[in-house]
Order: sequence, then C-alpha cells, then structure tokens
Amino acid sequence: MPEGTLVTEALLRDWPLPDLGSDKEDRGRLVVVAGSRETPGAGLLAAEGAFRVGAGKVQLATARSCAAVLGVAAPELMVTGLAEDDGGAIHPDEADGLVEQADGCPTLLGPGFIDPDVSDALVRRMLPRLEGMVVLDALATAYVTDNHEEVAALGSTVVL
Repeated sequence: MPEGTLVTEALLRDWPLPDLGSDKEDRGRLVVVAGSRETPGAGLLAAEGAFRVGAGKVQLATARSCAAVLGVAAPELMVTGLAEDDGGAIHPDEADGLVEQADGCPTLLGPGFIDPDVSDALVRRMLPRLEGMVVLDALATAYVTDNHEEVAALGSTVVL
C-alpha cells in the first residue's frame, strides 16, 4: 500500500485474501505491547484485529498476571508475560526485551495501558529504538504530548 493511502471500508473490503499455499511467515509479524492486570482484553482485541487484517504472526507482550489466560483464549498467539509494577501495568524495565522482540517488525504500543506516567516511561525507553512502523494507541500517545519534535525526528514511521 502506498504511503498516505486512506484506509476506508471499501479498501478493506477489496483487500485480497492470502494466496493459496502461503503461510503465516509470508504475511508478516506484529508485536503488540498491550494490557495490564486490569485490562487484559485490550491486548486480545488488538491481536484479533491484526489477524483479521491479514497479519501472519502476532506476538502479544502483556502483564505477566494475565499472560497465561490470554494464551489459552487465543492459542494462535505467542504471548509473553512481562513484569508488572504495583498497579499491574507493564513495568518500564521491560523496554530492552521488548525492543529486541520487536526487531524487524511493526509494533503496536498502548492498548489497555492504565497509568499515564508508567506508559510514558515505557514508551520513552522504547520508541527511539524501534525501527519501521510503530503505532501508538491509547495511553502510549501520552509520550507525544511533551515530545513532538523528538517523535517527528524519528527514523521510524509513527502512527497515532
């Protein structure tokens, strides 16, 4: 899809199905960093949406307390349980491992994040080091509020 293409219902309706004989490796991988102890469903919804639009592999990185349940609810996902802070949010110290996990693929950050300060700290540690397409959703956009110039100067494509 050319850069700047408007995504409409008609575009999605006409989107071709995968080629017969192709496998998930041919359709790409997405890392979704989402959820918390209180909002585990946000990551699941984001992953389901990614599959519906054609992602071949979706890796969901979420709060450790809900990772096993999400892995059972959607066995097609690779679910990674991450350390949580006292409030159940993904701990910002997980940033290094998440950047490694996202190496070479698009990344979605933010669905189900619950604490603006913790979200800002996690995104601050990750975003400048991510390459390719990065989608910031929900509270992950809190980082942009005070960092317009930094986000605009990134080498990656950032979608809000």
